[in-house]
Amino acid sequence: MKKFLVVLACLLIASGLAFAGGKAEGKSEPAAAAKGAPAFHIGVVTGTVSQSEDDLRGAERVMVVSRALARSAFPGQDPIGKRISCCEGSPEAPVWKTVVGVVDDVRTAGPAGEVQPEFYLPLDQAPDASWRWNQQSMTVVARSRSGDAAHLIPSLRAAVAQLDPGLPLYDVATMETRLQESTALYRFLLRLLGALGLSGMLLAAVGVYGVVAYGVTQRRREIGIRMALGATTREVLRMIARAGLRMVAVGLLLGAVLSLAIGRALADVVRGVDTTDAVTLGGVALLLLLASLAAVLLPSRRAARVHPAESLAAE
Repeated sequence: MKKFLVVLACLLIASGLAFAGGKAEGKSEPAAAAKGAPAFHIGVVTGTVSQSEDDLRGAERVMVVSRALARSAFPGQDPIGKRISCCEGSPEAPVWKTVVGVVDDVRTAGPAGEVQPEFYLPLDQAPDASWRWNQQSMTVVARSRSGDAAHLIPSLRAAVAQLDPGLPLYDVATMETRLQESTALYRFLLRLLGALGLSGMLLAAVGVYGVVAYGVTQRRREIGIRMALGATTREVLRMIARAGLRMVAVGLLLGAVLSLAIGRALADVVRGVDTTDAVTLGGVALLLLLASLAAVLLPSRRAARVHPAESLAAE
């Protein structure tokens, strides 16, 4: 049975490796550690994580490390067979654990959290102190074969109560619920930013409409003279629209340059997102162009439909 306790090795990098109260062979920088949930469906990179209880009892102490920890502790080397001292023993009498496998990194701090170096210890070899680290609690993950995990919660509670009625079971939820909880703030901020962006676009369209409408009012006499001299409605429409779209084009160009500059400045802050994505920038520019085009065409069409006599009489 594969029973592993996850220990998150929170590195404090100075000039080498540092992690959970221990050291890799040849390195000795201390740091803190926190406990996480058991390894669950994490891809195996190399080595093995499948060791039975019989294989672990009385055998040498082993551990599985993440890619990040393997890179930090043994850069440019094969970590399999290397040894790490942690979690028990003392600097004078370290308890070494042999690396038997490497697994993919996981974001245990949440979707937006940075990848932390981690290692996994078999529960059958975990030191007694691990219960104190975990505040005498354990996280258990159960997988549903039917696809709907919510219906398993009553069964899990009943099974635990049958084993030990005094064993507390709390904070039980499906993985979908956990994901929704961990991303709730980001989804709220996304909706808020979307609403602000839509409001900004509407304000920009109203501003363009106002500027073009004011320009048309100022040029009513010119428009009347042009039409009296034989200019067609289409030509007048094209003249006014060209002036308005020229202003829009300048605004889009300046906006694109500022977006690229701000995106590069935020590249180190925003993780997992391409801040200079051409599709996103192009889509936003197209949306703004369409909104601005509508704002330009409305006063342009109104001006082109006015009779020349009315335009001249208005002056």
